[in-house]
Amino acid sequence: MIGATRSSARGARGLEPPDLSLTGELDLTTAPEFDEAIERAQGRSAIVLDLRELTFIDSMGVRAPIQAYKAGQDGHSTVSFVPGSRAVQHVLELSGVEPLLMWTEPPGESAEDAS
Repeated sequence: MIGATRSSARGARGLEPPDLSLTGELDLTTAPEFDEAIERAQGRSAIVLDLRELTFIDSMGVRAPIQAYKAGQDGHSTVSFVPGSRAVQHVLELSGVEPLLMWTEPPGESAEDAS
């Protein structure tokens, strides 16, 4: 999240659709800042949350993507996620959140680029 010491969300290089890149930790301390970044992004047609640079996620961090996804269900935005590290994806899988979220390739990258 912007200005957080352990985690940050930043708008990526002007790519369409608008996206947020999460770095560091998404936990009790940083989840409120994540929520604020999502609120600011609401109303856009698409929001892509990039989890590739996220290093840690706890129970509050698990709640945050669910809240972002629900916020996108208001009919004004679609919210999708770029998968994170194995550790982050494992926590999302164990918590039952992973199958609930919409997953996508990184902006500007296709499945063919990744192979």
